[in-house]
Amino acid sequence: IKTIYCSSVRNRGAGSRDGPPNNHLVIFRNDETWKGVHAMKFNCRYVHSQTAGSWLFQLMGVEVPDTVAVQLRINGEDLAQSGGPLMYGSYAMVETLDSDFTAAHWPDDPNGNLYQVRDDEDTGEEGDLRYEGEEADAYRNTYFKQTNASEDDWTDLIALTDALNNSPAETYFESVSRQVNVDQWLTHLAVDSLLGNREGGLNDGKGDDYVLYRGIRDPRFRFVPHDLDTLLRGNPTKNIWGYSQLDGLERFLDDPDIIPLYYSKLLDLIERVYRPEIIQPVIARAVGGFLSSNGPEGLQEFVPER
Repeated sequence: IKTIYCSSVRNRGAGSRDGPPNNHLVIFRNDETWKGVHAMKFNCRYVHSQTAGSWLFQLMGVEVPDTVAVQLRINGEDLAQSGGPLMYGSYAMVETLDSDFTAAHWPDDPNGNLYQVRDDEDTGEEGDLRYEGEEADAYRNTYFKQTNASEDDWTDLIALTDALNNSPAETYFESVSRQVNVDQWLTHLAVDSLLGNREGGLNDGKGDDYVLYRGIRDPRFRFVPHDLDTLLRGNPTKNIWGYSQLDGLERFLDDPDIIPLYYSKLLDLIERVYRPEIIQPVIARAVGGFLSSNGPEGLQEFVPER
């Protein structure tokens, strides 16, 4: 047993902020971290989807915050709902998006810029990857620096949106490829689509609930999934082109060099990994510790239906 004093705790989340129970962000002192991390999130919405989704993104080659189901006590009290469909008696413990995350997932290139992207609740503006000019202030209300904030350097994000929106058609693919890890973006979009994400972010043409990472050794932007509590549920026939409704992805997913790469990525994942005999056992291992023996079935059934 380890006791850490003088840590901070606050409720977190947007639409899921109100409780009880609540989502919690726990921040530890810089001179006394917990298991090597400075912070940790505990989420209380659709814990089974969040946990299985994290495992499956990683299985299919996308870096994502590690997520496991845990027991949590608040002042000695277990506030988790015992049944479904939200909690099944557990919280989802999720890695925080910070320098600890980049060091764990890109140990050879950990010091880059990590941006969490969400819409502005006051103005309705979105982080939709559109070009908003050369001034950093235009981006601050929807793109939030999680690393290197004190440097206040936004030139990489501005260059990304400029390339996505303003590159000449004849050199579009080459220009974008200098700013974007194209294969990683297509992998992320394909996996997100195959898992049926209904969060209302990129997959629905909205600039909300996703993360961007740009390293130093490899300065091409990568997508990082965020908010996985609607995966493996709902409509199994969801359109695979929902992302193209987003301003900054419209040209990207309409480019004649990129369209066949996206189809190829989907077909490759379906052939190699997105198969019931591979996916369903992983789901069972991810959630078997806190769901009943037949609990994973709803998540598992989504795979062949999709």
